[in-house]
Amino acid sequence: MHRILGRATWLSLSTLSKPGVSKKIQADLTGPGSVAAAVNESRAKRAFIHLAFGSSDHTKTTLEALKSAGIDFVVFLSSYTVLGEARDVEPSDIIPYIHAQVEINLDEIFGPELRRRASW
Repeated sequence: MHRILGRATWLSLSTLSKPGVSKKIQADLTGPGSVAAAVNESRAKRAFIHLAFGSSDHTKTTLEALKSAGIDFVVFLSSYTVLGEARDVEPSDIIPYIHAQVEINLDEIFGPELRRRASW
């Protein structure tokens, strides 16, 4: 945890061996229980996530766990391949389609009024 502008800020790391980080909370985006536990421990309200390849439900249960644990805003960092509306992406265009399914889940769980595409 670091303090930025007086607020506690948790950092997400791809490795748990980074120096200078005083508290580490590990979660697996394919494990909704571990994600909910991390949110509960950190008391976070906002999350930045990426695509969890191999998720059988396009991260839907993880997004539901985030919301149930108190997250009110999510930025999806992996949606740069989706051009236009997520529901218009064809399954034959596999990479954008997988990303689009996560965007659709985000809209259904957190609401479509929030824009979460980091590439915009």
